[in-house]
Amino acid sequence: MSTQRRRLLMELIALDRPIDEIRGELATLPWDSEEELVVLDRLSIARVLQRYIDDGVTADELITWANAIEGRDDIGFAPSDAAAIKAFLFEAANPEISKPIDHDRAQLWLEVLHVKRS
Repeated sequence: MSTQRRRLLMELIALDRPIDEIRGELATLPWDSEEELVVLDRLSIARVLQRYIDDGVTADELITWANAIEGRDDIGFAPSDAAAIKAFLFEAANPEISKPIDHDRAQLWLEVLHVKRS
């Protein structure tokens, strides 16, 4: 099962397929995990943000993506980026209590994550 779980988590991080498909498949697996199977880093977030800026991902998909990642035991964060990643995920997953992500906010997050826009 961990091979399937790892593959699904990698697809989630990269947003390789429609988010609802990935979430649906992850929902068939147990939520809790004894270990981190994949690592989310700032470059992975930057790729998804860039797709959002380029209109390849909608705001709703971005919110759903962040919600699907936030709080998972099986997704770790690059230690040097953990604080920024957690702050981004919280903001993106909770637009009703934080600042909604729009293109300007996404660009700001790219700067916070120290990733230049291509």
